[in-house]
Amino acid sequence: MNTDFILQLVAYTIPALITAAIAYMSFNKLFEKQTRKDLYLLEQLKSQTTVDLQALKLQAFERLIILIERIDLKKLVLRVNPNSEDKTLYLLNLITHLDQEFDYNVSQQVYVSSELWQILVQTKNDITELIQITSANPNILDATQLRQALISQTTQIEQKLEVVRKAIKLEANTITE
Repeated sequence: MNTDFILQLVAYTIPALITAAIAYMSFNKLFEKQTRKDLYLLEQLKSQTTVDLQALKLQAFERLIILIERIDLKKLVLRVNPNSEDKTLYLLNLITHLDQEFDYNVSQQVYVSSELWQILVQTKNDITELIQITSANPNILDATQLRQALISQTTQIEQKLEVVRKAIKLEANTITE
């Protein structure tokens, strides 16, 4: 009776052990494949989230060109209409718009040289100063006259803006070469 029990136990145990071994090997291969797949996907994800610094710099140069276009005195004056005939209110409105345009793009300085950024800051300050000087003229009595006077003086600023455009393009070309 003991032998029959032992033979019966062996008869049930051996197939169970073989099945367990096959299952272990199959699951082990499956886990290895899944691990390799996960590692591959992780590497792909890492490479996709890596920021292309050159592309960011080019975008910064694009934003700065747009900034120059938006703070161009002639375009600024045509875009910002006076709310009243008070030249002081119009002066403040123009300077506020100029500052907002500049502040919106202040983060771009991270991607450009400090020399180029100083040129941009100086240009913005020159435009602000020209607006203030023109507004201080005692012959200009209202916002409409201030607007006309500023439009007539845009040639001074146009030359400075062209220098800034060239500086931006020159610096942009250095990273693409």
